[in-house]
Amino acid sequence: RLQDQLGVHVLSMSSSTTCSAPGKVLVTGGYLVLERPNTGLVFSVNARFYSTVRQQQVGGGSTAGGKITIDVSSPQFNVISRYFLEIGPSTLSLLPQTKEQKENKYTEKTILYTLSAIRGLISHHDFDNIIRPGLYIEILGDNDFYSMGAQLKLRNMPLTSSSLKKLPKCLDVSSSLDNLNKTGLGSSAALVTSLTAALLTHFKVTTLHHPSTPVVGSFPPTPSPSYPSLPSSSSSSSPAVT
Repeated sequence: RLQDQLGVHVLSMSSSTTCSAPGKVLVTGGYLVLERPNTGLVFSVNARFYSTVRQQQVGGGSTAGGKITIDVSSPQFNVISRYFLEIGPSTLSLLPQTKEQKENKYTEKTILYTLSAIRGLISHHDFDNIIRPGLYIEILGDNDFYSMGAQLKLRNMPLTSSSLKKLPKCLDVSSSLDNLNKTGLGSSAALVTSLTAALLTHFKVTTLHHPSTPVVGSFPPTPSPSYPSLPSSSSSSSPAVT
């Protein structure tokens, strides 16, 4: 199952859907894996992105010009971006509310491309029924994706890994997206994966199981490539906290 390969988790309710996807650590491979027969080794981590999709509660729905309102909330950055979805006979367009609105290609492209794919996979009647009230999307990322140095200093906590574990989940980030200090755990990929999964599930294009639900079935074994052994080290060190 693709869901299990990506590590996607889902929590679906009658009016909203939340999907999460893990970050990753690239051990070997890099961009070489884009060319066969090169292989790579990637580990998923506990840090996850969470995307929630639900119908608009107030102020949403269709505008006078027939455009659909889509709000994207990033509480950790104290940002809500509003878009208008134009539905043409065969294409969709996603327009920002104002020209001054800050561009976010990761969310904008994901929403547009995923909704375009969904419209081609389900009937236009079903698509319109779900999209007409408008969509409200909320995106959150675990602390491990970002530098938490400012949060630790704010709480007079030492800059150690044990202090990081004591912080509340999904804290505010004390910088803009342009000046963000990230930790290199694949936050962009986790965001795109969780958002894509949430939209597909919300529109009932796919059904993802909740992490507490057992998966029935078996998967064919995947051949494991051989990797060179890593050099041993007699010393150990704790990762620095930034």
